[in-house]
Amino acid sequence: IPYAIITFMYAAWWSRCFMIYIGRKFLLKNKVLLRVIAVAFVVVLIESCICSLALAAAPALGESLITAPAAMRLDRGTGRVLYAKNIDKQLAPASTTKLMTAVLALEHCQLTDEVTVGNEVQLSGTRMGLKPGDTVTVETLLYGMFLVSGNDAAEALGVHISGSREKFAELMNQKAQELGMENSHFVNACGKDAEGHMVTVRDMA
Repeated sequence: IPYAIITFMYAAWWSRCFMIYIGRKFLLKNKVLLRVIAVAFVVVLIESCICSLALAAAPALGESLITAPAAMRLDRGTGRVLYAKNIDKQLAPASTTKLMTAVLALEHCQLTDEVTVGNEVQLSGTRMGLKPGDTVTVETLLYGMFLVSGNDAAEALGVHISGSREKFAELMNQKAQELGMENSHFVNACGKDAEGHMVTVRDMA
């Protein structure tokens, strides 16, 4: 509640300063326009106050509100962990794996590079619809990987970069070590469940 009051007072002070400036500079001869702007500012102030009150009244993170098996809230400025739940538990990363694939694609490829895909795109799960022999750009594969979570696009990028799925998995794990992801291990580029394919919330944060 005190935060909401402070926010309201701060916004009101700046609004008053702005209104005085505008009134003196431009609107002395147009009182109707000045009144319209004044009303608009009052509406904005009321909305900001309501939002601040809602935020102040919102419940803090608690176990009853977090249904995920693992979660973490981190202050990026200080690195302080604000909330932690099973942050070192190894879990299947599913399609968040594609974040690592994208990082490596941007490091090792140009967006305009052309990729002719092979049998690596013949797999189950969500796909962008690639067929062996198709030629597309790296940029198109990135779009396909993220917009429709295309497993075929991810695997095509991996093979293009490293020559095989296995070699790309090695590259992923090298990058993970560079990033300090000590308890994570990658087996494929798309995130399909596989033995040994796992990450932790702390590593992903």
